[in-house]
Amino acid sequence: MKRTKGPGRRRFLQTVALAGGIPAGSIAQQAGGSSGRTKAAAAPIEYPRVFTGARLARIAFPLGGIGAGTISLGGRGQLRDWEIFNRPDKGKSPQYAFSSIWVKSSKGAPVVSVLEAALTPPYEGSSGLGTANVPGLPRLESAVFTGEYPLARVDFRDRKLPVRVSLEAFSPFFPLDPDESGL
Repeated sequence: MKRTKGPGRRRFLQTVALAGGIPAGSIAQQAGGSSGRTKAAAAPIEYPRVFTGARLARIAFPLGGIGAGTISLGGRGQLRDWEIFNRPDKGKSPQYAFSSIWVKSSKGAPVVSVLEAALTPPYEGSSGLGTANVPGLPRLESAVFTGEYPLARVDFRDRKLPVRVSLEAFSPFFPLDPDESGL
């Protein structure tokens, strides 16, 4: 095989990586470059998986039995991706549908909030936040999502709430038993 003129594969990958803000050494190592013929050491994945902050934005934990449709639990505690009408429908959710909480301690005024962590960028859709997800209503300060299929847990955090709130969800999953897994 005759080598063509040009910078070569390794140099091309380094250039593309630098343009994208990725350290060139990690690309060269993953490509089997001269800096060590082994893949770059990735951080080990710890279980159960725990997500906070900006890492909550893209979580969609599937809830629902096999062949029974799916509603996903988002990282902020919201229900998203309502795929219950016999077709894929990522991003679909009923308008103005949300869980809420009302709590009053003996000492203060009641606290009312949408039972989700605060909306954070990146905002999706052509109209930014839109109106269907009621962006003007108060939400909780933050959430911690812990997921290990078929179980998920969202621990909500807010200094104003006089109680601790968490949500646990699961998908029916029974290996080798499709009837039970389809509940």
